[in-house]
Amino acid sequence: MSSPRSSVPPRPRIVDAAYAVWLLSTLVLVVQGLVGATTSGETLRDQLVAGGVDDPGAFTVAVRIAGVVAVVVGLVIGALAGPVRAGHRGFRPVAVGISVVYAAAAFVAVAVGFATVIWLLAPILLLVAVALATMPPARRWYREAEAGAGTTTESP
Repeated sequence: MSSPRSSVPPRPRIVDAAYAVWLLSTLVLVVQGLVGATTSGETLRDQLVAGGVDDPGAFTVAVRIAGVVAVVVGLVIGALAGPVRAGHRGFRPVAVGISVVYAAAAFVAVAVGFATVIWLLAPILLLVAVALATMPPARRWYREAEAGAGTTTESP
């Protein structure tokens, strides 16, 4: 006889790797976001004027908002990474969606000159995590984990 726990296959290493990369991207997002959100206004203005920005005040506000967004995205991804690793239904598509949208926005920001290339570190990590979490062995495991969880537990 098999126990209910045996219906869920062991987690593949690729899922653990995606989890680790998502956690690393969380760290990078939070650190970069805090730097962007807390850099002194004077320092930002000086750099912006030296870079040829006509309205450093508006750009300074945009940099701070981008920093706060990075912190929030980092915290959300960090909060989703655990349930995604555990195979909980619904969390992986949310983490993948947030990761892809943030990465796309970051690439656009760099392409139009709003951000520097160093801001692409976290988006690249997010895309690596997405690639790992959506590879065939991971997808197969998520399907099996969801099917196994659906037969052994009920939601309240």
